[in-house]
Amino acid sequence: MDVGLIGQRSTASKLQKIDLENHKKVRVRADWEMQPDPEESNSGFGHKRMLEQIVAIPATLYLPTSIVAELNELCESLGYTPEQLVIEALKSQVDCWSEFFDHVMTLSVKPEDLVWPKDPVFCLACVATAHIIDSFTRCSHDPVAFAQLKDRAPSEWSFSPLEEDEQMDDADWWKTHS
Repeated sequence: MDVGLIGQRSTASKLQKIDLENHKKVRVRADWEMQPDPEESNSGFGHKRMLEQIVAIPATLYLPTSIVAELNELCESLGYTPEQLVIEALKSQVDCWSEFFDHVMTLSVKPEDLVWPKDPVFCLACVATAHIIDSFTRCSHDPVAFAQLKDRAPSEWSFSPLEEDEQMDDADWWKTHS
């Protein structure tokens, strides 16, 4: 699968331009009450608020071992936390969001058919987006799933090799892409 220009971006040059101070000012609050408002559940505002809350919940993102190693190395060399790298990975796709979103939405369902791009930050953006979309889809009309997402969330963002997670829940299909 060819990802065109998106996957060929220079990770180092993009990450050198990052201003982490902006992230401290624009952070999504994770301490909001994680219950959907029944009156807002069908409104755009209610969905937007829920999406903001889902994005604020840390997750473990599953990727091939080699990509996890590269992401951990980037975090160490740049002094980033995994959360900061996730934010930067997503921000790096803003200028070409439509093309990026189309790419994420057409990812192969079978892990053996998936061809991983060479850019580990692009891979991270894809996996994080797939995770967010899946979480929002599962939780948008189900208060129980929403509460479970928060209760089961790790304390911080992290990356984990696919090979280490042999007991994957069928509902976590996005992990096969991550």
